[in-house]
Amino acid sequence: FGFSPVLGRPFEDWIEPEVAARMNANDRLVVESGQVLRLSETASIGNRTLHFETILVPVRDAEGRVTRILGSVRDRTAQVQAE
Repeated sequence: FGFSPVLGRPFEDWIEPEVAARMNANDRLVVESGQVLRLSETASIGNRTLHFETILVPVRDAEGRVTRILGSVRDRTAQVQAE
């Protein structure tokens, strides 16, 4: 699974609705709190269950408002399966 086909597309376009809702809620939490959010997540994509470590970082403009979210996702599937 690569991320190129999903870049810039809403979560609802490429992942099941309940997972998309959770991801949108995480983004809202980062914007509202202004804090970094670290998560361990599991998602079914196609016929695969994948495990991710996600870090969401608020990015602020000159006035201190959160205007973007910088996200980093690491696929931990192989590590989780080995445990």
